[in-house]
Amino acid sequence: MSVPFHLLLSALLGGAPGILADEESRQDPEPHHLIRLLTESGTPLAVRTLAFSPDGATLLVSTAQGGTMIIRTRDGEVVGEYDLAPFSMAFSRDGTRLLLISERDTVLLDTRRWSPVPIDDAAEPGYVGLRFERRGGRILVSELTPGGPVEALGSVRVGDELVSVGDGRGGPMTEVLGRTVEFAQEQIAGPAGTFVRLGIIARGETSTETHTVPRQALRRDGNSFRFLPAAAADAGENLALLADRQRRYVLRSARTGRVVARLSPEAVESIGQHAISPDGERFALLAGRIDGPGVAIELFEVVGSESTAVVPFPGETWYQVAFTPDGSRLLVGTWDTVEILDLERGEFIEPLPLAPPGSGPEDARPAGGDPAAAAAIRSADRNAFGPSGGPAGPRRLRCLAASPRGLVAVGGQSGAVGLWDLGSRKLLHLIEARPDAPVEHVAFSPDGRWLASYLEGELHLLDVSGIRAEPGSGPDPGGEAR
Repeated sequence: MSVPFHLLLSALLGGAPGILADEESRQDPEPHHLIRLLTESGTPLAVRTLAFSPDGATLLVSTAQGGTMIIRTRDGEVVGEYDLAPFSMAFSRDGTRLLLISERDTVLLDTRRWSPVPIDDAAEPGYVGLRFERRGGRILVSELTPGGPVEALGSVRVGDELVSVGDGRGGPMTEVLGRTVEFAQEQIAGPAGTFVRLGIIARGETSTETHTVPRQALRRDGNSFRFLPAAAADAGENLALLADRQRRYVLRSARTGRVVARLSPEAVESIGQHAISPDGERFALLAGRIDGPGVAIELFEVVGSESTAVVPFPGETWYQVAFTPDGSRLLVGTWDTVEILDLERGEFIEPLPLAPPGSGPEDARPAGGDPAAAAAIRSADRNAFGPSGGPAGPRRLRCLAASPRGLVAVGGQSGAVGLWDLGSRKLLHLIEARPDAPVEHVAFSPDGRWLASYLEGELHLLDVSGIRAEPGSGPDPGGEAR
């Protein structure tokens, strides 16, 4: 496509700002759209990631060869493109910003004008609320700032001695014995939202205790200052991520583009499957354990960049993780099962097996489907995903996504997408495209109305609003711990 990105979008909107749909654009959508993503020679494009706008009116498709395509869900038209192929992208919650992160660049766009917005990457300084004095050859705490992070700990007092400082939640410590107060303060300094470790000998004691303290930003409040929680301005925003050279996961706000967290895995390796909760407050990483064999899920609070829990994973295989829309569960796709972690209990509950013995309703109807469409929706039969076989049998899961309507979409190895009721653990419908290619991506629109799936050059966009979880089952009624 050669038409400039902003002109195509202007034509799409008729001059209206933004890409959020008006009421007219929501009327009478077609149930299925097939968009072929091929090179001029007919080779399928490699899709990197998918993202819906907050209102579901637009689908973005990042392709390694063709940049980012903008597709109008109402009619399946490709209405624009942007010359960047992000591996991570996210809209702000109000839809007025779009953050694109690629190996080449990080771009924040104002979707009302489709113009770049500068990103202020300067790290905001963080403080711990401590003052020191040098007395008798020692660096002693002389003051705790009211409301500061150290005062909140309740374990450091005036007169305690500082003997060492370490950046982050782990790693080597730098001794400050015999050094100046200025040197100690330089070691403690760092960006807001990160952590520092203080080696302290309490007054009257001889042993050293290490205290981990968050660095927080300061704001003037009249004649005084107050400490702010890390990334308070971007708390709860949609996020996009990348990994830096220190193997940390760096999360950026889709509203401002600023870094809101740098997450350093402590219990698992840095390379694995990851997911961000829909409210932007939690991050999950599934990877091999650092301290021995096996794998585990490490959970983080985004605000504060803090590792909060480690849950051993019982499965032998794992391909993708995803939060449920309400953030209460973490879904883990394995060879032939979706494992379900109850985050409040910290336990795995009854899983979702992908080889049900005839659990689909016998008289289920397609969701407004056209029988001639390339992706027909039909009621599930007992062999929809093949016989159970475990890792030695057929692989049934390549990718997954969760809907706010209580459904889970599972993209299979043989070109089918199964729609499951997460509450009842039943297969409701099967969407079949072509049996000779695995499903590479699935994604729901935020309202659960649209389902996008991609396999080998074919992007299928379906209105699945007619497929609903069983009454009373809810998103997930829970289950017995395992």
